[in-house]
Amino acid sequence: MVEGTVTLGGPDAQALRVNAATGALLDPPPPSTAGTWHIILKSWHRGNVFGLPGILINLVTGSLLALLSVTGTVLYFLMLGRRRALGRPEAFWS
Repeated sequence: MVEGTVTLGGPDAQALRVNAATGALLDPPPPSTAGTWHIILKSWHRGNVFGLPGILINLVTGSLLALLSVTGTVLYFLMLGRRRALGRPEAFWS
């Protein structure tokens, strides 16, 4: 028997196992455990509460966090190289 998984999106997202040949459900979907509070927090986290501007702000701040992580690491190693050139080989400043 060939199985497949169908994922339904939306606020009550769920995954269903189906028989790929017949399309019959293999087991009933589990009951939803996501309460209203969980759905509200998820909407805030994704930025959906504020519509498209909220989603764009979420995208920009997430990208800036990644950028700051990379540039901070690069700056650390540049400064470490300069310290070693001056004869201070410690990895951390005191």
